[in-house]
Amino acid sequence: MTGEAETATTRELRERVEDTRQELGETVARLAARTDVKARVRESAGRATRAVRDNPVPVVAGTAAATAAVVASVSAVRAWRSR
Repeated sequence: MTGEAETATTRELRERVEDTRQELGETVARLAARTDVKARVRESAGRATRAVRDNPVPVVAGTAAATAAVVASVSAVRAWRSR
């Protein structure tokens, strides 16, 4: 009986060690991915590019608004200088 109990306990411990190793490996992989700045920047840029391709209206509207603001500012400065 003692031999069987020890074998079961040993087997359980080995399984727990293997599970722990696997979890540790996954954790290390996740941490490595988080510290890979270049990959994260590429991923973020890819998401932004896809978002613009999928719906360009906000980008066009933002560009138009920025252009209008610049034109209005230039016009205001010119009007102020001509006084």
